[in-house]
Amino acid sequence: IINMGSIAGLIATPTYSVYAATKYGLRGFTEALRREVSIHGIHVTGIYPGGVATEFGEKAGIKRKTKVSTPPFLKLTAEDVAHSVLDVIKKPYRAVIIPGLMRPMVWVSVIFPGLVDRIIERRFTKRER
Repeated sequence: IINMGSIAGLIATPTYSVYAATKYGLRGFTEALRREVSIHGIHVTGIYPGGVATEFGEKAGIKRKTKVSTPPFLKLTAEDVAHSVLDVIKKPYRAVIIPGLMRPMVWVSVIFPGLVDRIIERRFTKRER
């Protein structure tokens, strides 16, 4: 079983509160399901991609004053995500964070949440007001 989440399920960002909440919920469901069914030999993986080059922002009507978005060098293609799915089918993992450059950011957010709060507030939230 592969559940497609988002990096927003690991690091919540302002202006995406509802989206982040749904992705955190999916992450909890994925972890619980994995622990429930693993005794039956069933693997459950959560894939957590960062920004993907799609029409999501346009269709969702997201309009930010700052125009802050995922930097181009971190933006994934749909094919990148598909390759991760194929990799997980071949060799199951508990969780996959893509792109790999996001993994250290997730750990910093877990270990130093106050620092991440201040950085996001200074670089994004205050400027967005």
